[in-house]
Amino acid sequence: EIVDEIPGRAYRRARVRWRDRVPGLPAPDVQDTLKARVLALLERSGTANPEAIWGKLPEDWDHLVNLLSFGLPLKEVEKMSLLQCDGAVSRARKMIEILDFQLAEYDMGSGGASGSGESWH
Repeated sequence: EIVDEIPGRAYRRARVRWRDRVPGLPAPDVQDTLKARVLALLERSGTANPEAIWGKLPEDWDHLVNLLSFGLPLKEVEKMSLLQCDGAVSRARKMIEILDFQLAEYDMGSGGASGSGESWH
C-alpha cells in the first residue's frame, strides 16, 4: 500500500507498507481452474513435464499465487494488475482471467506469454 510518493524522479517512487493479509482460500473450483490454466500455459509454451513442475510449487495458497504472479511469463501490465488485487483469492481470480487471454493468444497462433515464446521453468 502506498503511504506517500517521493518526488523528484522521472519515475514513480513511493514509501510503502505491507497490506494486511486477507485470509481465506478460494473455492475448490477456483483452485482447480488456476491449476488447469497454469498447466495448459506451460504445455503450450513447450515446458517439459508441467505436472512435475506443479508438484514442486508451494502448497500454501498465498505463496503459490504470489510465486505464479512473479514467475509466469506475463506482460508488465498484467503483473501490475495482479499486484493491485487484495489478497491471494482475488489475485487468483485475476490470474485466471489473464491466463485465459494468454491461452487464447496461443490458440490463435500469436505465441502467448507476451508473444515472446518464453517458457517458465
